[in-house]
Amino acid sequence: MAASAPKLVGQTGVWGLQNPYPHNEDLRGLWAANANNIFGVGSSGAIIHYDGNNWTTMNSGTSYYLNGVWGSSGS
Repeated sequence: MAASAPKLVGQTGVWGLQNPYPHNEDLRGLWAANANNIFGVGSSGAIIHYDGNNWTTMNSGTSYYLNGVWGSSGS
C-alpha cells in the first residue's frame, strides 16, 4: 500500500477504506487478532494499531523496514 493510498478499516465484520494514514510510510504487513485489534507494519519502522475506532502510530525503535507482523492472541 502506498503512503497516499487509503487504509483498511474494519467494522462489524465489514472492511472498508479510510483516509488518511496516521503516518506517511508504506504498509508491508497486517495482522488482526479480531476486528478491534489490528496491527500494521511498514517502511521506516512504522507500526500502526487499530482499536476498533481509530488507527494510531506506535514507536518501533527502529528505522528499518518491517515486512511482516504476527501474533498468537489479542491479549
